[in-house]
Amino acid sequence: MVQSPSQSGTYLPIEDHGIIGDLHTVALVGKNGTIDWCCIPAFDAPSVFGALLDAEKGGFFSIAPQATPEMRQNQYYLPETNILITRFFTLEGVGEVTDFMPIQPAKEHTQHHRIVRAVRVVRGQLAFELICRPAFNYAWGFLLPPHSRKMATAVLPALLLYGKINGPIFS
Repeated sequence: MVQSPSQSGTYLPIEDHGIIGDLHTVALVGKNGTIDWCCIPAFDAPSVFGALLDAEKGGFFSIAPQATPEMRQNQYYLPETNILITRFFTLEGVGEVTDFMPIQPAKEHTQHHRIVRAVRVVRGQLAFELICRPAFNYAWGFLLPPHSRKMATAVLPALLLYGKINGPIFS
């Protein structure tokens, strides 16, 4: 698999990231298929994925094929959209991860923000691995201010993963 920053011990250059967003917040998606930065529900909210700042503890969400020396990646946006395609080229096949954040209608302000990640094999055969390691609140955990600890027993952010798996992907 393509290594995330926490697995490789190195950081992707900022120019090797695409950006997706929903007008309230954004996520940075690396050419390696990893979301290295995302704050939800707003731009100034604490991070959920923060490997861009701390590769070991910051958290990430990776979807990528097994890394090989000859593998190449590129990123592009579908024309006139904020839909990001990360494409992986290997000797065995070509695959892609499509990332976007749906925009809610203006009259429906919501605290529910979604990152949609779709995987597809374009040619040949390619296996992908998914690793999701959120690190809420800049990897500090679920700390409450001292005056709040007596009044609340837990305040936990919600992270729900939905997926559809059809078995091995061949084309």
